[in-house]
Amino acid sequence: MASLLAVVCLLSGLLAPGYAISCAQCLTTTSTSCGSSALKCASNLVCISIYQSTWTKNGERKQFIRGCGRKRDCDKSGVFSIPESKYRFSATCCDTSSCTPKTPVLPDFNFNLTTKTCTYCVSSTDTDCKSEQVMNCTKNEEKCATQNSIITAGSNKQKSSVRGCASKSYCELKEQKSESGGIKTNIVIKCSACTALYSALTLLITVTASIMANVF
Repeated sequence: MASLLAVVCLLSGLLAPGYAISCAQCLTTTSTSCGSSALKCASNLVCISIYQSTWTKNGERKQFIRGCGRKRDCDKSGVFSIPESKYRFSATCCDTSSCTPKTPVLPDFNFNLTTKTCTYCVSSTDTDCKSEQVMNCTKNEEKCATQNSIITAGSNKQKSSVRGCASKSYCELKEQKSESGGIKTNIVIKCSACTALYSALTLLITVTASIMANVF
């Protein structure tokens, strides 16, 4: 699930002619507050705070990030999961120089599986991974999502892809682009509806009830 941490690319803090505001720039894994240095933002950006977390069977890792971001990414939160790994994020913004966005609140992890299903896969070498493996989604995951990432540094290009269950709000992120320190990142999130399947037990009960109705 490490590739999902690329949502940090909401931070499109580019040094551009005619910058509008300055925002704190920082990253911490120990709190939800930081702000050691200032970053000049492009004229179409605002100050953004992102709180994100990745859960695996080995524990949970959290990151809090501040920088420049796009207005359309403000006040968003969402979840994404593959088997044995879950990711969640929340983003808040403010639009005046040196302002401090309100602290983002992470959405709750949900571990209660439903009959909604999606295929899942992870690839660190290509985009748009495909798989016939199926996973069950949780109640707050209404969509099947594929996140394709391309990170370019000079002549080097790294492609990756992950497919799984996601919340509707995660899908609203759509395409994310950024460039910082000579590294370009392009992330595309594509979503579709989950497939609703009856469990074997539900199917057995339905068939049995039908037989009983015909017999009696």
